[in-house]
Amino acid sequence: MPLSREAVERLFAEQVGRDIPPDVAEAVAAVAGPIIDGLNAIDPEPLWLVEPSTVFEPRYPAERSDEDELL
Repeated sequence: MPLSREAVERLFAEQVGRDIPPDVAEAVAAVAGPIIDGLNAIDPEPLWLVEPSTVFEPRYPAERSDEDELL
């Protein structure tokens, strides 16, 4: 099923918490739809958006010591 403008608007509102302009949502659907379809053809499990609060949380945090230098 192709990704629609309405679906992009709904997903953006759910994930980000604000509206996306309709022309931007249509452009996102036109670009992301074929990419998602291609990825789903490789792995049939649906591709879903990630919760924004967990995007940058490491799944397996590395152990750190006082000797580690921060870049």
